Amino acid sequence: MTQTIVRNTIGEQVFSELRGRIAAGQLKPGEKLRPEEIASELNVSQTPVKEALLRLGAEGLVETVPRRGTVVRRFSSTHTIELFEVREMIETWALWAGDAADRITPDFLDRIAATIEDLGKAVGDGRFTDVEAAMAADRRMHHLIVGLGGNSMMMDWYRRVSSQTEFIRLYALEPERAVETEAEHKAIYAALKTRDLKAVRQAIHAHFESACGSLLPAVVRRESDEIDQ
Repeated sequence: MTQTIVRNTIGEQVFSELRGRIAAGQLKPGEKLRPEEIASELNVSQTPVKEALLRLGAEGLVETVPRRGTVVRRFSSTHTIELFEVREMIETWALWAGDAADRITPDFLDRIAATIEDLGKAVGDGRFTDVEAAMAADRRMHHLIVGLGGNSMMMDWYRRVSSQTEFIRLYALEPERAVETEAEHKAIYAALKTRDLKAVRQAIHAHFESACGSLLPAVVRRESDEIDQ
């Protein structure tokens, strides 16, 4: 069935549509993306499709491969580790910058607490009962921390990096890690309330180390499967 995109927001909708398909696993890692086929399916010209692919490339979700063209990005174990290292560096910088500017306010702490409450609502019987809601709560907490830095360019970089880790989670997230995730978020919040920056940094490091470690086995399995194919 041919799907028609509303013309007045065509560029944004094509981008959102393709991004959503990658998120849902409808477009698999390594799959080739042909602008002419996508344009025909969505009943649009190739121009907004090519623009959308460029935006997806800027987010690191697709890449150009010699003699193949644009494909959905495969995330290696090395790349996964590097993503979490970059996220930790950015959050650590934002933490110190935010403290220097006195941005760790009661209102900020209340907003962090709200994300933890939302995360708790997405957890039941030791598992994530609503993965999408859990990821949204996790995203808000980390974006709030980066926002302490007051640097819009740094926030933009962080969004691009965290977007890639979110896509890895979609096929590698362990539902049973819900309890650990909730506890790690609470540890970060507790340290923030004391304004003990060393403790906050340690809590953030422990959280990312745990999160990365939980994803790596699935990423490694995918790498192995692709080699065997």
